[in-house]
Amino acid sequence: MVSASKITYKLVYIAMLFCVAVSLFCCSSPQKQKSEQMAYIQELKDKLEQMNDEDSIKALLQHFDKKGDDYAVMLCHGRLGKYMRDNARFLEAIDQHQEELNIAMKLKDTVIIIQAYNDLGTDFRRVGAQGEASEYHYRALEYSEAYSEVDIPGIGMKNHAVSSNGIGNIYLTLGYLDDAEKYFRMSLKDEIQLKSSIGQAINYANLGAIFEERGQLDSARVYYMKSLEQNKKSNSDKGVGLCMMHLGDLYMKEKKYAQAKYEYRKAYDQMWNVGDKSYQSQACLSIARIYLLENDANEFNRYIDLAEEIIRQINSPELLADLYMLKHESNINNSDYKKALQSYKLYTEMKDRVSDNQKTNRFMDVLVHYERAKNDREIVRMKTEASARESRRKIISYILISIVVIAVGILEVLYYAYKQRNKSNKMLKELERARTDFFTNITHEFRTPLTVIQGFSRLLQSKNELSEKEKSTYLDAINRQTGNMLNLVNQLLDIAKLQSGKEKPIWRRGDIISYLGMMAETFRLYAEEKKVKLVFHSDVPELEMDFIPFYIDRSMSNLLSNAIKHTNAGDRIDFIAEKGKQPGTIVIRVTDTGEGIPEEDLDRIFEMFYQSDNARNTTGSGIGLSFTRMMVHKMRGEITVESELGKGTTFTVILPLKNNKLGQIDPLQKEISSVLNVPEIVDVSSIEEFDDEYPKSEEERNEKQIVLVVEDNKDVSRYISSLLEDKYSVITARNGQEGLEMAEEYIPDIIITDVMMPVKDGVCLCTELKQNVMLNHIPVIMVTAKSDDEDRIKGLKCGAEVYIKKPFYSEELFASIHNLLEGRKKTIEKYKDTLVSTFSGTRDKIESDANLKYLQTVTDIIVSEMQNPNLSTTLIAEKMFVSPSQLNRKLNGIVGQSAVSYILKVKLNTAKKMLQNTLDPITDISSACGFNDASYFSRVFKKEFGVTPSQFQKIPT
Repeated sequence: MVSASKITYKLVYIAMLFCVAVSLFCCSSPQKQKSEQMAYIQELKDKLEQMNDEDSIKALLQHFDKKGDDYAVMLCHGRLGKYMRDNARFLEAIDQHQEELNIAMKLKDTVIIIQAYNDLGTDFRRVGAQGEASEYHYRALEYSEAYSEVDIPGIGMKNHAVSSNGIGNIYLTLGYLDDAEKYFRMSLKDEIQLKSSIGQAINYANLGAIFEERGQLDSARVYYMKSLEQNKKSNSDKGVGLCMMHLGDLYMKEKKYAQAKYEYRKAYDQMWNVGDKSYQSQACLSIARIYLLENDANEFNRYIDLAEEIIRQINSPELLADLYMLKHESNINNSDYKKALQSYKLYTEMKDRVSDNQKTNRFMDVLVHYERAKNDREIVRMKTEASARESRRKIISYILISIVVIAVGILEVLYYAYKQRNKSNKMLKELERARTDFFTNITHEFRTPLTVIQGFSRLLQSKNELSEKEKSTYLDAINRQTGNMLNLVNQLLDIAKLQSGKEKPIWRRGDIISYLGMMAETFRLYAEEKKVKLVFHSDVPELEMDFIPFYIDRSMSNLLSNAIKHTNAGDRIDFIAEKGKQPGTIVIRVTDTGEGIPEEDLDRIFEMFYQSDNARNTTGSGIGLSFTRMMVHKMRGEITVESELGKGTTFTVILPLKNNKLGQIDPLQKEISSVLNVPEIVDVSSIEEFDDEYPKSEEERNEKQIVLVVEDNKDVSRYISSLLEDKYSVITARNGQEGLEMAEEYIPDIIITDVMMPVKDGVCLCTELKQNVMLNHIPVIMVTAKSDDEDRIKGLKCGAEVYIKKPFYSEELFASIHNLLEGRKKTIEKYKDTLVSTFSGTRDKIESDANLKYLQTVTDIIVSEMQNPNLSTTLIAEKMFVSPSQLNRKLNGIVGQSAVSYILKVKLNTAKKMLQNTLDPITDISSACGFNDASYFSRVFKKEFGVTPSQFQKIPT
């Protein structure tokens, strides 16, 4: 063994040296090349940033294009696009940034792809195409989150910040202020981490604009001042000028015209220095408006002429429209109606030019959609190649790691074998010593029941004539002793597992108080049969703990069954759970008022097969308490006993609340990752309210499914609710009658009910649910302390899908719910197929299925009322004698669709059938099926069936 270890160490050492040498040889050259490339790119970026002349940038672009340097060409297109955007040439900027994106896709440069998406989003925002802008910014956000480290300051976080800011600007433009604020604050958080003053300034200004829109001018001023401070810190003259414009707007709204003019003039001077003519002209227009309000014609004319001169230089139709409107208002004030009319005509002309620009934008939308589809294909190819490249790059590291792991594994195997051999030798010695004692005790335990069984069997064989009472007595005794033997064998097998160390118990974390409460409820039935009162109480309503459910079940069952067995009728047993005096522990006590245990026996009652000679009830095997102590010790706990003859006995178990073996999780728990969330139905009165939007099915919504818990024990009800409330919307009822009423009101997705309840028990509730046409589709889970086969069969016969015994594991309940909901999904698909066959002319099996009959009734109502302009969820609900919400929940349970979606589906299938069978005009068919707008009918028909109505009508049948 020593020789093998030396050889292994030498092999590992040689392999490590080989792998290190290979990795150094393969990686040194690419790293040096990559470093040189990064330096070249940074130098080129710095050079482009310093260029502010269009001709110089274009000349550099032509130079690199001739050289075939794609990366440099891409950077030139990006810089040229920004230059054109700064000079209000937005359509040209879009062209340049689209070229930048195309080359970035070709080069698979994720950073530039994100940057180009953001640039295009900004370009489209500046021309008012908010839809396209939002798509580009969202795509940039998705890329940054998928391919960049957005949580670490760097390029990835910067791209994330820019994307969030762009989306926020779109929401601000569209008037969704809360959404805009969320994205601006997300961007601001990134910029603060990046310590970017200019980024913080932009976001502070945007937040100020939100508060200004809300009319909270004081808050807006605070954020504008923060933006001004950051702009000054970053030496951004343009940013400072914009903040002055914002402050001027605030003073304007407050009618403080002197302060407003002061800020606008400072903004004008600032923009003059920067050379931004767009904002410079806006400042002039703002000052002119103030002089117009103050009736100062001279100053108004001076600033309006200055603004016109600047605006004509940049040729901005939007700003010219604002200018002519101001002139129009001035002419009206001066009663010069002829000039006022001329100004208004010019204003209208500029507005028309803006409209023409928007048409051009729509053409650009089509072009961009085509380019995006091409880019998506490039992305897929890029991901595939990147994955292959990454695999090749890491292969050497994997080889090294594999060798090290194998070496460590070999050493561990050798050490384990050595340790196991020593352990086996020790166990063999102990086993040889204990074997004699074990067989002596076990022989004694089996002798008693075998003697009884053998004796009664001989009596049955020897006596020719026996009365029915005698036969019954003998057979009951044989069955009883057979059960004792089976119980003894099971206990011996469990002890063998514990002693061998091969058992791998499953640890769980949960509320131990609720779990013990369910155990008490189970044993309360047994105690009542013996006329013994069992009381469970705790000093805390709930307590999280790591425990092994099987060990808790068996150990507490042994203690409670022993207490009931040794307690006289009419006496009481206290089952107590409380926090321990030692921090992080729980104390569980079982106290009875029975016969008690003699003092001389207290030290031996936990020994295997020990039974007191003074015990009144000697029907046990003598291994229960030994087994209990072994299980408690496996959970790192302690068990003690206190007793006094004639007064009773108290068993005390102390367990830690946390255990470091909790990592051994049940495989079932890993499989149950989530369950489907079916939302609550929102009633919509008319299908026509969905303009161009196709109605969504209930499975496409995000609200929680409803679970109805019917349980008279408030602690158990609270426990089940706490397990489910994170994934489901839980409602509770205290008995079967109340549960039936709540089921009719809410139409839940699943019902969990106890069996034994006042007013109406669980069996009656389940029977009535399955007979109710509105509720018969709802799956039912029965949770009960009654675990006999007869009770379980009775519950299943009444229609319950699942029967769970208390106490139960949370994973068992989750698995049952998950399986039932998955089954409902398959049933929904079956009903959908039946719906299609119904429109195809066949209605087989409908009469034998209550849910299909209900669905057919709803379908018939829709067909009969199809041309009724008042057709809606409310109308159908009235004809079905239910509320709209109940109708929605029922249809969602049958076909997984709301009433609105189902109405539309019936209309479309009816139209499809008519198109197959007739050659009527499309408009006539759409009108006959309740569609007032033929174009809307064509859109939704194509969305449902993949072709337009006219195309479908031409398909040969």
